[in-house]
Amino acid sequence: MISVRSLISQIYQPAGWRPAENGAKPELQSSSKSRKEQHKLSYRQKEAQMQKLLQKISSKIKTKKLAQANKELEMTKGSRIADEQRSNISTSWLATSWEWSKARASKQLKEQERTAQAQMQTKRGADAEVAPEDQLEDQNKEAGEEKERALQELMKQPA
Repeated sequence: MISVRSLISQIYQPAGWRPAENGAKPELQSSSKSRKEQHKLSYRQKEAQMQKLLQKISSKIKTKKLAQANKELEMTKGSRIADEQRSNISTSWLATSWEWSKARASKQLKEQERTAQAQMQTKRGADAEVAPEDQLEDQNKEAGEEKERALQELMKQPA
């Protein structure tokens, strides 16, 4: 049967002590042997840590390279898409600007025709004795001049 004293001594025994055998005093284990074992153990632990670190580093390098390659691939795809979008935008912008300029020109022509008609009506009121043929010639001249002005304005505007 094991005594309480031996149990307590085993529990609280320092790391370097060997248990007492047959009632003998506990002895300190040979320091060279324990140091060698500790050294081997610490060497193995350090070696295992180094292997883990190397694996982590290599996996990080691989993932970085993969991420960089994916980024480059996305950039090239993105640049292709961006180029296509730019061309679509530029063509749609040109079409839109052309439509706007046409609408603006037609609006200006309509306004000029209205002003010409208003002027003609005032002329008619003031000068009722003008022949209808002269009125038609005046209208044709004014309309031709207005069209020329509108075309010149369109030519001056950037495309």
